[in-house]
Amino acid sequence: MIERRRFLAHLTTQSEQAEESLEGVQVQKNYALQGLNTKYTEMRSLELLAERELAQKQVIDDRRAYAAADDEYTIRFVTKA
Repeated sequence: MIERRRFLAHLTTQSEQAEESLEGVQVQKNYALQGLNTKYTEMRSLELLAERELAQKQVIDDRRAYAAADDEYTIRFVTKA
């Protein structure tokens, strides 16, 4: 009978330790998920920034091309006159 009580106590202790371990793993999982979400947000922000900068560069390139074409047209017009 005493052996059964010791065995039951041992099983109870092991069960409690397993539950504590599970809780620890769940906490680590939550931290990992928070880290992943943070990194995803940072990555997405950088992607959006890169897209905006690329669009801004395209606008500047388009303005330069327009100005160069306008200058070329002006030079042709002046040399014909």
